[in-house]
Amino acid sequence: MVSRDGRDGSLAWRSNLVRLQARQDGVTIVWLLDGAKHEELDRLRELIDVLPDGSHVVYASTCTVYGDAAGNPCTEDAPLRLVTPHARLKKAGEDLLTETPRITTAVLRLGALYGPDPRRIRTDRVTKWLTEARDRQTITVPAPDHWRGWLHRDQAARAFHVAARERVSGTFNVAAANATFAEAVATAASLTDAEIITGGKRDLMDYQIEAERARGFGLLTEAPGEDLAACTQAVAAQLFGISPKGDDGA
Repeated sequence: MVSRDGRDGSLAWRSNLVRLQARQDGVTIVWLLDGAKHEELDRLRELIDVLPDGSHVVYASTCTVYGDAAGNPCTEDAPLRLVTPHARLKKAGEDLLTETPRITTAVLRLGALYGPDPRRIRTDRVTKWLTEARDRQTITVPAPDHWRGWLHRDQAARAFHVAARERVSGTFNVAAANATFAEAVATAASLTDAEIITGGKRDLMDYQIEAERARGFGLLTEAPGEDLAACTQAVAAQLFGISPKGDDGA
């Protein structure tokens, strides 16, 4: 067992599988592994094979499964358009879990995540926007008029915690707000006088997210300072010393 950041409990993958196989009672798993580079489906099959009956899995999926919905709102029952490899992978993971009858599953389809990582392991998209704006006076987005559902990382963390603690089952959209890319980066552009430009690749996705089901189950909560504008202002001030125009710091 490895201690990291003051927390005990880290085990090698194979050691975890052996431990799970030896258990008789159900366990709760929060699955955050993300992507083909980690052979996610293979690891997920290995997990399912050893999970005791009555176990509960909270699975990190993605709203990108809705693909191009022409900017329209999508509930959990909306048609899926699996236009990216990531979306196809995540839907396959959803199916593996939900088609295993001896366990229960909460599938959390997350919106586009933002919010700085205090561990500095993951580069946040707000930080990327502000860095580009400072260095190049531009902010590059896939398509300014395309919609996404957006989610602060703390909102995502609370959703996983509640889904695991309460053993909530079902499929849930988890996105706190909808905005086009132009709207999402507007605060960063305003703070830095940056121009919003389009990237070289065609954006295949355009959707809004309805998340009332997640709110109804207590999976989606919002706290002050977590909206995109407030988060962008905080990151700009903390990392770059940039304050809103007209703010003299008094």
